[in-house]
Amino acid sequence: MFKPLSANLIPSSVQALMGVNAMYGFDEDKLNALPDNVLADLHRRGYLARIYAQLKSLQNFQKLVRRFEQQTFSASAKQAGFNA
Repeated sequence: MFKPLSANLIPSSVQALMGVNAMYGFDEDKLNALPDNVLADLHRRGYLARIYAQLKSLQNFQKLVRRFEQQTFSASAKQAGFNA
């Protein structure tokens, strides 16, 4: 049900790889493949809402990484004398 997650970022101010590791998230494909009775049980026990919240949070994390990459690229371009 869980899968390992990681992200590699290169901040322009440091110019070194910064890894975000040791995170785990729910595998949405495996969640969707669960039988109806298991999903109903997760819902009754209050876990399903938390699982979907984590999946949504992961989407936001991916947006944050993309924003970070865009800002880093923009800052690097300005340092190189380009208008981004």
